Amino acid sequence: MNASPRLQQRAYKCSQALIRTHRQLVACLLLQDLDSPNHQTFINSLHVCETRLVESMENGRYTLAIACAQLLATVVQISLAQSASKDTMDVDQDITASVVHLGTNVIHHISRLDLMEINKTVFLNKKAQWQLYEFLKVKATLCLLLADYNCEASFRETFHVMAVANDKMSSILLPFLSSISCQCSHLSQWLPNTIIDVLKLHYEHPTVFVNLVRLLFRTTHSLSEKDEISASIVQLLRTFGDWNEHTRVYTRNAWYLYLIGREAGCYGWYQVMHYAFQDLTRKVNTDRYRMHPSYM
Repeated sequence: MNASPRLQQRAYKCSQALIRTHRQLVACLLLQDLDSPNHQTFINSLHVCETRLVESMENGRYTLAIACAQLLATVVQISLAQSASKDTMDVDQDITASVVHLGTNVIHHISRLDLMEINKTVFLNKKAQWQLYEFLKVKATLCLLLADYNCEASFRETFHVMAVANDKMSSILLPFLSSISCQCSHLSQWLPNTIIDVLKLHYEHPTVFVNLVRLLFRTTHSLSEKDEISASIVQLLRTFGDWNEHTRVYTRNAWYLYLIGREAGCYGWYQVMHYAFQDLTRKVNTDRYRMHPSYM
């Protein structure tokens, strides 16, 4: 009799924990002769796990699928670290290629999730949000491990979803895009100007607006690029905050502007941070005066 999906999920989680705490065991299994029973059993177990990942996703058993994906990603991570280690014997190149192939397959299986269709879901409950977050977390881990994987294409495809995403979806996609951006060498050629254009469509969606600005801050590192577009961002923030030229204060979205200012400081966008906090200070002083004129 087959075990229930819940029991299988727990078994895979336990296996992952054991593998993480006994990394040398994986190394020993990989270093054994290809024809050895232990090696064959280990490889076959990985194939079974991958098969279960595919079946679980097809049947909507996403919690089980996540456990399978996490276990496989852990094996890939340990195996590639072992093959790169200078302290141990080199892992056979055929095994390394097999591990890379396994990691690529897991990315492919996770990528079958249609993010654009998920984004159309009006109500994405907390469980569904967690599941999507965990899938993307595994995918990001593998994208960063596999040197030949095209992170740029994955980034571009996911960003197109974020550009039209709802609040919850944008908050889930932001960590994934932020993580893999370090492997994307050509973002500066298109992303900053694209984000600025997309921001103009989200003045009425504060959470999405803030997440897009966060992505811009986290993926633009050149000082010259920051200087070039900082003025444009400040202008966008004033439109977003419904800037009153007469009183020189924001009239809405002050909390979100504070979040943007804080993020700007964390990633070295000091000109944006300066204007955001300076303008917010005026609003605070104006509001305080309206409430307590005697304080001024």
